[in-house]
Amino acid sequence: MTDDAGSTRKKQGKNKNDAASGGPKSRFPWPHLLGELVLISVFFAFALYHLGDTGLLFNSQISLRCRLTPVECLSRLGPAEGPAKTNNAELQQALALSDWACHVKNDAASCSRLGYAYSSGMGRNVDRATAMSLFEKACFHQEKLACVEVGLFYEKGWVVQRSLDKAAGLYQEACSGGVPLGCAFLGSSYHSGRGVDKNLSKAIELYQQACSDGNAWGCTNLGVCYELGTGIEKNLPKAIELYQQACSDGNSRGCTNLGLCYEFGKGVEKNLPKAIELYQQACSDGDSIGCRSLGFAYEDGTGVEKNLPKAMELHEKACSGGNSMSCNSLGGAYEDGTGVEKNLSKAMELYEKACFDGEPMGCNNLGLVYEYGKGVEKNLPKAVEFYEKACSDGLPLGCNSLGVVYEYGIGVEKDLPKAMEFYEKACSDEFPLSCKSLGDAYKYGKGVKKDLFKAVELFQRACTLDEEECSH
Repeated sequence: MTDDAGSTRKKQGKNKNDAASGGPKSRFPWPHLLGELVLISVFFAFALYHLGDTGLLFNSQISLRCRLTPVECLSRLGPAEGPAKTNNAELQQALALSDWACHVKNDAASCSRLGYAYSSGMGRNVDRATAMSLFEKACFHQEKLACVEVGLFYEKGWVVQRSLDKAAGLYQEACSGGVPLGCAFLGSSYHSGRGVDKNLSKAIELYQQACSDGNAWGCTNLGVCYELGTGIEKNLPKAIELYQQACSDGNSRGCTNLGLCYEFGKGVEKNLPKAIELYQQACSDGDSIGCRSLGFAYEDGTGVEKNLPKAMELHEKACSGGNSMSCNSLGGAYEDGTGVEKNLSKAMELYEKACFDGEPMGCNNLGLVYEYGKGVEKNLPKAVEFYEKACSDGLPLGCNSLGVVYEYGIGVEKDLPKAMEFYEKACSDEFPLSCKSLGDAYKYGKGVKKDLFKAVELFQRACTLDEEECSH
C-alpha cells in the first residue's frame, strides 16, 4: 500500500447531500405560557401576573442562544450532564414558576419549558434524564410539541434505548395533534425509512404540510427534495426559493443549504462572498454543517483567506455539535499537525467518534491508523475490520482499502479474486484508483482473466474520473 494511497484515503470532500437527513433544525413557535390557574395564595396570583414577562425573558434567552425552539436545539446537545450554561435572577424566577406550575398544577407547557432548561443548561444543570421525564409528562398531558421532544430522545437514544419505531409514532402523534414540526420530523422518518417503511411521496407530502403551516424545517427538507430530484421532479429555482424562505424564517440549515448553492453555483450564479456570509450566519446560529462548510472554506481558502487554525476551530465547533465529518477532518489535522499541534491520541479519539457516529471516512482512517501503527500498536486484523465497516457503510475508499489488503495479504490471507471484487465495487462507485488497480489486474491477468481491451477501458475510466490517473 503506497503512501499516496494512504494520503488519498484521508481526503474528505464536501458533501451537501446530507442536508436532507440532518437533525431537526427548524423553527416553531414556543408553546404558550400558562393558561388560567386557580391559585390558592396572593403570592402565586402575583407570580402568575408576572409570568408573561418572565416567560418572554426565558424565550429571549433561548433566542439569543440558537434562534430555534427548544426541541430544535436538542439535536445540538453536548454531554448528558453538566453545569448550567446560562443563569440569571430573572431566568430563575421564570423557571421557578414553571417548576411550580408543572409539579403542582400539571401544566404541560411548563413541564416542557422546564425540560428544555434541563436539556440545554438554560438556568439548570444539564440533566437529560430529568429532561426526558419532564417531556414525557408534558406529552402525556397533551403538550404535543413535547411529544416531538420525546420522539427525538428515542431517535437519538438519549438516556433511553434507541427506538426509531417509537420516535416515528411520537412524531405522528404530534403531527396529528397540529404540530407542524412533528410533521416535518415524520417526513424525515419516511424520507430515510427510520421507524417506518421508506416512502418518498409521503415524506414530500408531510414536508409540504409542515412548510405551508409555517415550519421552516419542512421548507428546508422540501427544498432538498427539489434540489436533488428526490421523489419529485428536480427544480433548482424552487429549491432556492424554499431555502431562502427557511433561512429568512431563522432556519440555520436552510441558510447552509443556500450557501452551498451559492458556493457551487447550483441554481444561482456562483457567489463565494454570499456563500461565506450564509455559512457564518448558519454557524453562529448553531448549525453544525454551516460551521463545517465554513471550516472547509478557511481550510481551502475558498472565498476567504486561507487560515488553518481558524478552520480547525470551526471543525471543532461542528464536531462538538455532532457533525461526524468535521470530527474526521479534525482528526486528520491532529494526525498531521495541520492548524493544530500534532497529537496522535487526539486524532485516534476523533476518528473513533466520527466512525461510530456514522462517518465511514473516520472508519477508514482508523483502519489506516491500525495498519501503520500510528499512535497505537499495529493491528492488521483490526485495520481490516474498520475497512470492512467503511466499505459496508458505502465508502468507495473503504472498499478500495479492502481490495489492497486482499491483493497483498495484509492482515488477511491473500485472495486476488476477492481483491478484484472490492476494486470492482469501488470502481463502479467512481473511485478512480480502484478502476486503475482493476485495469492493472486485467492487463496482467491478476485474479481475473487477462483482457487488454478491458484493461484499456478501465484505464480510460480512471483517467476520466481523475486526470492524475492518466499515466497509462
